[in-house]
Amino acid sequence: MILLRKLCLPMMCFLLHTVLHSTGQYQECLRLADMVASERHKLYTVFSKEELRKLLQKLRESSLMLLDQDLDPLGYEIQL
Repeated sequence: MILLRKLCLPMMCFLLHTVLHSTGQYQECLRLADMVASERHKLYTVFSKEELRKLLQKLRESSLMLLDQDLDPLGYEIQL
């Protein structure tokens, strides 16, 4: 069961991020980070260091797209 999680979950996270990012749902991309980092689900434990590095890079790209839309890096309106 653990091997199946290690094989499938990182790939599914990357696929989900790709779909969300390509459809412009950048804030939802960042919610993926919350799910992976959650202490409740502990999904981060099935990722290798390289996979986590790759996921962080993808999340960075989503944050940059939000900044291009004049939002903060998490997708909220900037309060002046």
